[in-house]
Amino acid sequence: MDPKLLWITRSGNVDALYSLIAKEPCLLKNLDVLPFIHTPLHEASSTGKTNLAMELIVLQPSFAKKLNTEGFSPLHLAVENHHSDLAKELILFDSTLVRTPGRGGMTPLHHVVTIGDLDLLAEFLVICPESIRDHLRMHCLLHLTVLISHFHDCGGSIKIKIEKSDRKRKKRERNFVYINEKSDEFVHLYY
Repeated sequence: MDPKLLWITRSGNVDALYSLIAKEPCLLKNLDVLPFIHTPLHEASSTGKTNLAMELIVLQPSFAKKLNTEGFSPLHLAVENHHSDLAKELILFDSTLVRTPGRGGMTPLHHVVTIGDLDLLAEFLVICPESIRDHLRMHCLLHLTVLISHFHDCGGSIKIKIEKSDRKRKKRERNFVYINEKSDEFVHLYY
């Protein structure tokens, strides 16, 4: 990445971004031609620069689903670096970002399960409920949730309940219920 653009991205300075674009109007478009690249949106997501990240996603929306050379999208990086507010902003822009497969087929939703961020997990499931169907190496999200130790050590702050519908029906539905006992909030999803 251009050193000036890297400095701007790390500083989070939106005005400086536009000054650079005024000098080099094709700057972002030229980065977009590469199939795998660490874009300014990746860098802003890694460092938690929410305002700049949202400006970049407006200017070059295709950056949001682009994988860097390590196989991660900007949303993967926001989750990885515990920038939950930025992750929430990204999925408000495009809810399907939750389902963007990255390295090893892992989506940002799978990554949230892996790091054990229950609040962000609930946000992702509410905004993109169909993502519960995504599989990673033959495991659905619910299997992953059970496999990850973070969810076993929650001290009673979460309950996961699965119900199966009447077996006489041809279409079997499962209900996934996330209950946060502290706030009595729940998410009820079918998959």
